[in-house]
Amino acid sequence: MTFDRFTASNGFVWPIEETGDGPTVLALHGVGGGACFFRGLAERLGLRYRVMATDLPSGLRPDGSAEPATMAAWADGVSELLASRVSGPAVVVGHSLGTILALELWRRRPDLVRALVFVGGLPAVRELMRGRLRDRLVAVAEQGMGGWGPRVAAGVFGRRAFHAAPESIGMFERLLEAHPPATYIRNMEALLAASAVDVVPTVNVPCLSISGTEDNYAPPEFVADFLRLLPGSCEQRVLDGVGHMPFFEVPAEFADAISAFLARLPASPKRPRGAASTS
Repeated sequence: MTFDRFTASNGFVWPIEETGDGPTVLALHGVGGGACFFRGLAERLGLRYRVMATDLPSGLRPDGSAEPATMAAWADGVSELLASRVSGPAVVVGHSLGTILALELWRRRPDLVRALVFVGGLPAVRELMRGRLRDRLVAVAEQGMGGWGPRVAAGVFGRRAFHAAPESIGMFERLLEAHPPATYIRNMEALLAASAVDVVPTVNVPCLSISGTEDNYAPPEFVADFLRLLPGSCEQRVLDGVGHMPFFEVPAEFADAISAFLARLPASPKRPRGAASTS
């Protein structure tokens, strides 16, 4: 595994984790997440793919406040990252917020996208969740991130994970609470302001959706409605007893679904390593 960073023209810095070699798979996390969420994916894919995962830029100023951000600005940064580091289009895996970001990337640079994988993803936050997330923003602004790990975990993990993967849940809780409140609020505000619904009917690359039967953010029926908006067919994998975090809850099953999808894609030439880092 290698660690690097890329500085986009708007000044946002994108930390990068990279493992494996071959066709490129770019992984984009959701609010409260990070590149580390996908750290085991390359190994489970047999190191046959170059898996790049990136953190959303923190945007923190010296005083601890955060630069405003939009999904459009992030998509521009991801476009620059791919154009600089990857020769040819990449498979883009987007979890939650990452689904919207992947669609925004498609809006701007479809030539950089070979296929799309939506993980617990919808093109916009559904209304029921929107109110809950706004209430969370108010609380975090007033009280900070302390105590939010277990509260969020209870809503994003399926019930069986609390027995089968308690270590992953504990790690998630710690990582979430370690987020600077300003960064968490800024990223959540960008999510709530975003919608890529209008982009969906334009997507004409192969797509895969992976979600869980107990996903409160993206329930299967809402995911099915989303996928019906795509002009072509999209494979849908609904994992029984799984919530919003399939890469933690059932990592082998999650990787197997992606591996099978990648194997069915048209042949693609090997993606060479990109240029030297920009920092």
